Amino acid sequence: MGLIVNLEDQKLFNLNPDFLTYTLSKIGLHGLSHMLAQGLAPRSGSWASPPASPCRACTRPLQDLPSSTSPTPSRSASRPTNLVRALRYIVQTPSVSGDTLIVDAGEHLTGRPRDVAFFKERTSDMDRRIFLRDFRLKVSIGIHDFEKEGPQTVVVNVDLELSPAEKAHGDRIANVLNYDVVHDGILALAGSRHFNLQETLVDAILDLCLAQPGVIEARVSTEKPDVYGDCRVGYEAVRPE
Repeated sequence: MGLIVNLEDQKLFNLNPDFLTYTLSKIGLHGLSHMLAQGLAPRSGSWASPPASPCRACTRPLQDLPSSTSPTPSRSASRPTNLVRALRYIVQTPSVSGDTLIVDAGEHLTGRPRDVAFFKERTSDMDRRIFLRDFRLKVSIGIHDFEKEGPQTVVVNVDLELSPAEKAHGDRIANVLNYDVVHDGILALAGSRHFNLQETLVDAILDLCLAQPGVIEARVSTEKPDVYGDCRVGYEAVRPE
């Protein structure tokens, strides 16, 4: 049995006049999903899944879109991993077809008068981040024989996005994420073994960071400054909790 999944937009359930032609195309796609489910059954099923993200090509750059989770009813973000989980459900449930699964953290329930691309975030909930910049470490890393003879310099950068604070920090370390834990953990990790790849080291640091309370997304990069004389080379990855 085949399966057709059409990605729509949550604004179909929270209509506004912004991006009129784009919205009309999504309305048509929504109707097509139902007709395909009728016309292709039982050989194929059809689903529609509206994620939270607006049409980025006709709005603003991704980094300029609203990122706070506080305006959504669930106070959480709709991330690509949520769409993957929804797709797995669709694949594993052949008895359901012609339906719509909304994966938007409740964004369609907010009743915004304009498209989310024009939404100005409230300032009552701060974006909170902890970062480590230019953390220079000696790490046994590399695939070449000469790299296995001794440690080399690796520069690590970490940026951690934190969930909204449940209470005021009160100037007490117990109420915030102690960056000593992150710093010392990376230091211990760097000296714990030989890493063939920067990717492996970054993955291990991501695991460490996302295990800390309140961290909802981590960005980690590594650089080997001594590899080339004419450029910097490294690896970066971003992972939600």
